[in-house]
Amino acid sequence: MQPEELRDRFHLGVYPRRGKFFRSWWDKWLRVVLVAVVLVAAVPGYLAAGWLSARVGCRDGLPSDDLWTEDGECVGVTSGPYAFGLAEFGPVLARIAEQNDQAGKGGCRPGATPVTVAVLSTLTTPNGGGRALHEIEGYAAAQARANGVGCIHPIKLKVAHLGAAQQAARRVAELVREDPAVVAAVGLGLSDQRSADAADELGRPGQPMPMVGALITAEGFDADGSAADRPDFSTCDEGATYDNGIGEGYFYRVSHRNAKQIKLLGDFLKAAPDFIVTPNDKRDPYTCTALPFVRGLGERPEVKFDPTDPATVGYAAQRICGRQGSVSAFYIARSRDLGRFLRSVDEQYRNGLCEATSITVVSTSDAVRMRVPDHDPELEGARRQALESPVFRDGTLRLVYTPLADADSLRGGNTEFATLEGLFEAAGFDTAHLDGGWAINAYDALHTVSEAVRTLSANSEVTRGVLNSAISGFAAGTGRLGAGGRIEFDNSGNRTGDPVAVQLCPPREGKRPATVRVDARSNPADTHCR
Repeated sequence: MQPEELRDRFHLGVYPRRGKFFRSWWDKWLRVVLVAVVLVAAVPGYLAAGWLSARVGCRDGLPSDDLWTEDGECVGVTSGPYAFGLAEFGPVLARIAEQNDQAGKGGCRPGATPVTVAVLSTLTTPNGGGRALHEIEGYAAAQARANGVGCIHPIKLKVAHLGAAQQAARRVAELVREDPAVVAAVGLGLSDQRSADAADELGRPGQPMPMVGALITAEGFDADGSAADRPDFSTCDEGATYDNGIGEGYFYRVSHRNAKQIKLLGDFLKAAPDFIVTPNDKRDPYTCTALPFVRGLGERPEVKFDPTDPATVGYAAQRICGRQGSVSAFYIARSRDLGRFLRSVDEQYRNGLCEATSITVVSTSDAVRMRVPDHDPELEGARRQALESPVFRDGTLRLVYTPLADADSLRGGNTEFATLEGLFEAAGFDTAHLDGGWAINAYDALHTVSEAVRTLSANSEVTRGVLNSAISGFAAGTGRLGAGGRIEFDNSGNRTGDPVAVQLCPPREGKRPATVRVDARSNPADTHCR
């Protein structure tokens, strides 16, 4: 058929024009049928190709729904030893895989049904430094403890990597929720909107499961949006949902929330800080939910910096060094830039440009990053230069913070912490990884679940609802001893009790940095390191 005839008899060369003569039904509809068949076949093929391409290359073997590539990295769920292509996590995930295989074969009651707990974590977050590995080691240690002496129902773990920006959090939560073997989740990532999204998915009516957050300290991340603290979310992103709470009453956390940490630091300072150092980014719940509480200590100049531009951190140090006398500054930001900030203060002193006789910097839990070696060479260089500077060593420049859990404060006075140290040594983990607190809180999060499981008889079916009731029963006077202290929750799922404040002391020859406890009786203008 000639092109002119095609145009005359068919729309777009495919669909027959009305009122035209056709030689036969075949001639009339053949093109339509062929195009329709091709389209119908192509759509699932296209979808399958997209599904397959996202799942090829993460590990050997056939692709599965559990692992995929998102934003350039492998994410999803593993029972070990697969380590998402991250070599440093290989040994600990191999350990978890071995413990999964041995679950029920050791100290547990014969014939008891194993239960599965999902670990949700971000293994590659730039806000973690070197601490993500410590967190997973803490879960592995808690699993070993759970399946040891006194075990009733052995515990198996599934480890989920949420991605560097927690971009896979919601999809991971959907997979975990749909798995009938999983009865609880721990970790849940960092203080982030995507953590809230994951918690809301896991707590959604239908088959909700209990969750125990390990590292989340931001306001709003509990059952009622931290209503008792009367938080102000006006400095946060307008699209945030955590102001109304998360998890539908199934979320608990073993970390002390920011409001309690800031109150303790305010008591230590005894007056409003001279400066508030904060980023100009409103999207991070860790910062935006804390800033109003810091402002509540007293109206003071705010020194802002841009986390994407390291040069602005130096300008913040210049502002603070321009004040005479003993100066205090509340650093309320992720501590990725804290080493740069302290190093910049030291540079001002070395160049004779700092008028302050001394500077006390106070900050919340993420400041422990200054105690832990960083994976980023530039950030590690800044950290070491700050800690080894003359002004930090002689106490002219001081850092006081509220850790998630402080190994130096717990050592020698907490039997469960001693148990954790022993488990680390038995597993071949570096006990220095306890210094950052992430391993301790991870241990306590899973220890909370395992202790709740131990309240159930060997013949009991461990369901999500029954387990949630058991965890909620860990209220005042009925909790359990964790490696970081007593584990008890209020009606909103927040940990009760009080955090501690410590001063970070400079490392001595050949040793790691240590801490010393401070409180409201301590003089903020003095160093407490000896």
